[in-house]
Amino acid sequence: RPSRWAARILRWGAQCSHDDTRIIPKRASDQAGLGWAGLGWAISKRICSAAQIHVRQFLNERHSRSAEVRTSDQLAAWKAKTQPFSSHERRPLLRQQLRSHWRINVCKGAQARDANARATRALSAFMSCPMLPPNIVVLVHGNNGAPNDFDAVEAALRKHYGADELLIIKSAGNHTITFQGVEQGGTNLADEVTSKIFDHDLDPNVTTYKFSMIAHSLGGLYCRYALAKLMKTLRIINMEFVSFVTLCSPHMGSRRPRAESALKNIWRMGVHKVLASRQLYGETGLDLLIDPPESEVVAGTEVKRPVLEMLCDPQLPFITALKAFRFCTLVALADGDLMVPYASAAIRNFNPYPSNAITESHPEWRWHVRHSGFAVSCGSFLKHLESKVDPKMQVENFKMGLDVGTSPRYTSEDCYDCDNKREVEFKFEMMQNLQRAVPWRRIDLLLEPGSVKGKMSLHDWPINKCQVPDSRADEFIELLCEMIGSDHHMDVDATASTCC
Repeated sequence: RPSRWAARILRWGAQCSHDDTRIIPKRASDQAGLGWAGLGWAISKRICSAAQIHVRQFLNERHSRSAEVRTSDQLAAWKAKTQPFSSHERRPLLRQQLRSHWRINVCKGAQARDANARATRALSAFMSCPMLPPNIVVLVHGNNGAPNDFDAVEAALRKHYGADELLIIKSAGNHTITFQGVEQGGTNLADEVTSKIFDHDLDPNVTTYKFSMIAHSLGGLYCRYALAKLMKTLRIINMEFVSFVTLCSPHMGSRRPRAESALKNIWRMGVHKVLASRQLYGETGLDLLIDPPESEVVAGTEVKRPVLEMLCDPQLPFITALKAFRFCTLVALADGDLMVPYASAAIRNFNPYPSNAITESHPEWRWHVRHSGFAVSCGSFLKHLESKVDPKMQVENFKMGLDVGTSPRYTSEDCYDCDNKREVEFKFEMMQNLQRAVPWRRIDLLLEPGSVKGKMSLHDWPINKCQVPDSRADEFIELLCEMIGSDHHMDVDATASTCC
């Protein structure tokens, strides 16, 4: 009877030590026609790998108590997870797991063979626990985005750095639900990153792990919110926070100030209507407006403090978490970004670059940069970055607005500050606190699109999303990946380059 055979297997597994060489035969014919031979083989593999059982038990405990703060005892338990259990410690775990598996997968005939084959594959995947590479890079998409938005960036990183050296996490936790707001999106991101990191085993040869984040558009706000939680959950690992990079992220929100131009006022009204619509943008649109419109304020209820304002408060853990990174880099489009104005992406109230008409195009795509905040220690990357500067272009007042405390202020009619081009309005304290939080590095992109159609999608150019083949966005992505490699002190993997 199957129940008797199950009892025998459970009893044998509980008594068997981790180095016992006895196993159940692989072939189903050696099992006297028993339909659950695959299950028996999987059970024997599990019994003979007590160290891996220890890994999974730790991970199960972690998932069930993900909100708990880890203690030094738990860290010691994780680092010692390769030590085998003794038989009396292993017995309760084996009985519980094997009985549960038995109830699910025991059946008869051809159905049994299929079920047991699936069970074997599931157990094999369940027990596999790859080593955590020493370098971790998280890629976070923007509003209404998807994980494959960063396919070009991932391919460029894989081209130069091997899988054993670099773990790439393309965030999918907010795919199709970016309307839920910055707070919920940041929480989803933190939980996802923590889960994927803890799905790996610690490498005994690695003393320090290096962690970086690259975020596009709204993903930059998700990252800033998630960092406060990630700092707590990842502190049990010796994790060094290296590079934080945002690409065209609305750090100052998306409010548009009133302007003298009727066309700009119509554009402002349209932007605010769309962002305030819960049907279109949900909670995210209200977050980007900083202060909710009067129609969203319910009489007699306390107005919640805006999320973007909290992210800029030096008394809250968001700024503290940001300071943990060795490098913080802002990438912004100097002109032509219809989604995120330059002042919001670059966190400065002065745009020193000329504006071009939206109908203006060029014979071919060209791009160059202006940069600030990069140290000489960046070495070869700084030389590569400097080679992208157009020496023919003269920029006046290049450093104006990098510190709003010492630069001229521009105010709007609605009691906000704004930039010199009146493209975005914000609270002065938000920009001042964020500017002084960390020593920002800045890369300002000056693009010359080859067509009007190409200019309409410049917001996604830094990640090469929905771009024409001759847009040359891949050149910037190569520069971006070189910066990450320089920050992490990673050597280019010749094998990876050859394979790609």
